[in-house]
Amino acid sequence: MRYPKLKVPEKRRVLIDRFRGCDHRPEIPVGAFRDMQNLSGEAAPLLRTRRRRTEVLSLESCPSYRVNAIGGRGRAVVLDNSGTLWCGGRALPRLLDGTVSLSASDGAGGAAAIPEPDPVLQALNSPGIYYYQYDAAAQLWRPADGGLPLAGRLLDPGERTDGMILRLDYDYSLDRAGQRQLVFLGGWVCVFPDGKYANTVKLRSAARMEPFTDYGSIAQYNECEQGGAILSPCDAAG
Repeated sequence: MRYPKLKVPEKRRVLIDRFRGCDHRPEIPVGAFRDMQNLSGEAAPLLRTRRRRTEVLSLESCPSYRVNAIGGRGRAVVLDNSGTLWCGGRALPRLLDGTVSLSASDGAGGAAAIPEPDPVLQALNSPGIYYYQYDAAAQLWRPADGGLPLAGRLLDPGERTDGMILRLDYDYSLDRAGQRQLVFLGGWVCVFPDGKYANTVKLRSAARMEPFTDYGSIAQYNECEQGGAILSPCDAAG
C-alpha cells in the first residue's frame, strides 16, 4: 500500500509590531485577528491570553433575577431591568430614569396613605410586594424579610394597632427599554445609552453625562495671498 506524499508547509516567525484589531473580511492583513475569544488587552500595548475563568458572583445570590448587563473589574457589577445596580451584595436602586408606582393597603383591602414616599423608597431596592408589621412599642413598621424598618409616620392606615400588617406594592418602569452597556473607568461605571454613571466603591450615583465642546481650542483659518496678506470678503462692487 502506497501512502500519499505530504508536503510540510514552510514555518517562519513573523514579528507583529502593530495590532490592527478584529477583521472579518475573507483576507485579513498581518497583525489583525478574526477572533479574540481567548486574548486579553490587560498587558497593553502587548496582547496576552486571557486569565483563567473563575467564579466572581453567583446570580442565584443576587437579590434581582432580571439581569440586563454584567461587568466589573475585580468584582461583578450587575444592572437589572428595573434600573438597580448591584455591586458586592449592595444595591443602588433607580439609577436609570423611570416612573415610580407605590401604594399601601391593609389586610382588608383598605388603602393606606404614604405621606413621605422618598424615605420609603430608600428602603426598597427592587420592584415587588413588601409586607410590614407595626411595632407599637417602638413605633416602627418592621419588614417581614428582615430589611430596614420604617418610621411609624411613613405609613398611615388611619389607625395603627400593634401587630397590624400592611402590604406595599412597588413598581418602577424604565423610560427606555433594551440592553445596556457598562463601561468602567476606575471605580466608576458608565451606563450607555442612558448617559448615567455611578461609583461602584462608595455605591453612589452622580449626575448625567453631558456633551461638552471647547470652541476656544478650534483653529481658525483665513484666506490669504501667497505673501501672507489676508483677503477680506467684499460685495459685487468690489
